[in-house]
Amino acid sequence: MEMDEGSVRVLDGRSDKVTCMKRILLSLFLLLLTAILAGILWITLIGPPNSVCLEEKGFNNTRYTNPDGTYRELSYIFIEKEPKRHFYAFKEGKSKCLELGAEIWEVVGEEAEWNLFYNIATKRNIIGPRGSGIWINAIMNQKCPEQPSKNCVEEKAQSGHGLSVKWPSTGKISTYSKLEGRDDSADENCVVTTENGLWSSADCTYGFWTLCVKRNC
Repeated sequence: MEMDEGSVRVLDGRSDKVTCMKRILLSLFLLLLTAILAGILWITLIGPPNSVCLEEKGFNNTRYTNPDGTYRELSYIFIEKEPKRHFYAFKEGKSKCLELGAEIWEVVGEEAEWNLFYNIATKRNIIGPRGSGIWINAIMNQKCPEQPSKNCVEEKAQSGHGLSVKWPSTGKISTYSKLEGRDDSADENCVVTTENGLWSSADCTYGFWTLCVKRNC
């Protein structure tokens, strides 16, 4: 049975419409697949949002980029005992952070995390000529090569190769340290930032800014 020319045109038109619909559906499928893969990649690199951290009053959210290109989300707050620069001693600040559901600052993200909070603190005059300093929760596990001094390895510390420290929460020795020295004259010494962007030791009963941090927010 032969088809006339009109029938052929109708069939060709229907075929073109079917082909067009298939292309549209394929495009929509590819867009959906791309969106799903992008979402999976986002969660893998950054991690799922933590609504508790996002909704916590007083905390700010930030992040830094790791050397491998992945991100680390953080929620933080700087606290002081009373307004007008009346600060907590180390143990007091640590307890306050726990009350807020956070931990006193450890630079576990090493150079990337240090640069992040150093820049934030500098802009707020927390670190610098007009600043005070910030407690760092670190265990000093190396002494000065010769005699105790607050800046015995200052030059090395500037490049992140200061005296060795260990992070209490992980038990790991940091590969990055800005600790320029230590003074063991006090009964108990803790690590604190200096105005020139390094770390030093200070009597744990002194008062400095406390940085409370929540991770994986």
